[in-house]
Amino acid sequence: MDHLQGKQHKHYALRAMIIVATAVGSLSTLTFVWNLSDLVMGAMTVINMVSILALGGWASGALRDWEAQRRAVEAGEKDEIRFIATDNPYLPGTLPGDIWAADGAAHAAITERRAALEEASGS
Repeated sequence: MDHLQGKQHKHYALRAMIIVATAVGSLSTLTFVWNLSDLVMGAMTVINMVSILALGGWASGALRDWEAQRRAVEAGEKDEIRFIATDNPYLPGTLPGDIWAADGAAHAAITERRAALEEASGS
């Protein structure tokens, strides 16, 4: 989260949870600790399943887009495989921002890096 938000957090809540978990684990019976761990693992599984269901359409769309681009590259219709979200018929909706747009920040960074590599290699 620190990287995404551009600021550093102190993570007090996480530290408190670790201290509580350590205390509970050291003071409780083994049966209780195993049952609690099973309960927490079940909760994590439910959260992950909801996330998979919510993002499955997006992952499937990205895969279909990649497969279509791979076929186009193999047929000689395209030079490279590149994900572009703008007006992508395989995705279930539009993505916010311009990071995956044809002229977005990702494309500019890739183009700049490619030019630098070609210049360094003398191509």
